[in-house]
Amino acid sequence: MTTTNGTRSISMSESAKQILISSYRNIQATIDYLVSSQEDVVLFCSGWKDVVNIEDTLFAGELASALCDVGFEIDNDATHIAMAVYEKNKTNIDGFLQKASHVKRIKKLQSEEDVEACLRRNTCQCSTGSQRWKSSTTRNQK
Repeated sequence: MTTTNGTRSISMSESAKQILISSYRNIQATIDYLVSSQEDVVLFCSGWKDVVNIEDTLFAGELASALCDVGFEIDNDATHIAMAVYEKNKTNIDGFLQKASHVKRIKKLQSEEDVEACLRRNTCQCSTGSQRWKSSTTRNQK
């Protein structure tokens, strides 16, 4: 799978102190890393074709909710909206995602296993990203 919006988001973030790439596959490792770093966090949902999408919004809402639970302060309306969408749907994320246009497109391509693979949680125990554009991977110490 490739992404054009994700690439653009990374390029737009190049002045950041650090950039982390995250998904459901490493959500807990990302949360753990962000909590331990105690740095400000900007969540950048790439969407699809420059339009907001359900899967990015749910993911950002879950990540922000977890950070809020441990004392991070939220001062952005988009983040509050993402958290509200997550809170309303957290008991049926898979069901809610069936409404997503991206999921529908993938199903039309008969690639449902790609959706299942992307939604598997915590299969990677690392947070991956870059510091000043030097590639790095940080492993959780558990």
